[in-house]
Amino acid sequence: MYFIWAPACFDLIKSNRTIVIISGVAVSAALYWTYRRENVELQRSIKQLQHDKKQLNTENNELKGKLEKIQGENSDLKKKNDKLQTTMKNVKGELENQKHQLEEKRREVENESEKNKKELQSEETKITEGENTEDKESLLRRKEDLLKSQWKLDENKKHCERQILNTEKLLEPIEMLIETQTDKEEDV
Repeated sequence: MYFIWAPACFDLIKSNRTIVIISGVAVSAALYWTYRRENVELQRSIKQLQHDKKQLNTENNELKGKLEKIQGENSDLKKKNDKLQTTMKNVKGELENQKHQLEEKRREVENESEKNKKELQSEETKITEGENTEDKESLLRRKEDLLKSQWKLDENKKHCERQILNTEKLLEPIEMLIETQTDKEEDV
């Protein structure tokens, strides 16, 4: 009986081997298919990442170019701002110089005016005290000349004061601009 069962056992063993082999092939095929699918997805991901990298490099180069352009423009603006600062300081200096000259001129006019007023009072005293009509006529002419002179001096004084005010009005915004620019430079 042993012999009768032997071919059947061999068939069973062969079929078990076949099942194992088929199972092994099926598992191998499944693993291979999974590997291939993951490999294809990985390759797609790599290509996408390479494409993204190229795009980012292109954008980075464009941004570097824009940055260089902006830095160049900023440098040009800084140079222009420095020139403007220098010009404003020069104008401020000139206006301050003009203001001092006008103040000096106003003081001179005030001194002349005081001197003229004293002469005018002296002439009025002579007129009221004098009895001679010929002298009075010349004294009145002298008084008239002094009054005209006083009027001109007062007009000159007013003119100087107006010019001083105008100069101060011009100086005010310039000083504010210079101060603002100085503060900005200190902040940087």
